[in-house]
Amino acid sequence: MSMIDTSSLRRHIFFSGASRYSLVAQLVGIAGVPNVLFSDWRNRKRTPSLTYLLKVSYALNLSLLQLMTMEPERLKKTLRMKMEYRLPPRVGIPAPRSEGDMDSIQVFIQAILEGKVDPLPLRHVARHLGVGEKFLVGRFPQECARATERYQAYRAERAKQKAAQECAEVLQAVLALDNQGTPLSRSQVAALLSNPNILRRPAGKATWNAVCREREIEH
Repeated sequence: MSMIDTSSLRRHIFFSGASRYSLVAQLVGIAGVPNVLFSDWRNRKRTPSLTYLLKVSYALNLSLLQLMTMEPERLKKTLRMKMEYRLPPRVGIPAPRSEGDMDSIQVFIQAILEGKVDPLPLRHVARHLGVGEKFLVGRFPQECARATERYQAYRAERAKQKAAQECAEVLQAVLALDNQGTPLSRSQVAALLSNPNILRRPAGKATWNAVCREREIEH
């Protein structure tokens, strides 16, 4: 990318004389070029970088090749036709930190603490509110600590419920095979499960091992 030739663009646009200065001014405005840098370009002290060329092409919805090869008159016409430009992406510049609406933030966190909203990890809370996680913890340390505890308890309870459900599913599969008169085997049980991997997970594996011990089945 760094080897791309910008001589065509420089010849047709940036070094084409004062009569096309308005065109150049529009282009550098779109690219956000500092006046000092623009002056260096005009005086041939520096060459427009690929980053600025990409910003201009993005704003005009043109490919880089189109921008570099388009004749100045056509480019001027394109600029006149596009009254609104796409804002170029912020390359290498961090987005400003948003502090959000403090009242709305507090209301949402309180809703989590009161159980009106399902518990969420702090990073998801911050993303929902449009602020940074560090900002959230810095402004509401106690509430964030309680929200984290609530989320961890929620996760633990969900894991407990899932384990109980998987144990019950293994036992139901064993019962179904008994009712069919089918000899018990790991493969037969796994075939009846919603997910055969349940027998590899701690709860499902422990339940199957207990059945095997009780019935003296080798496993």
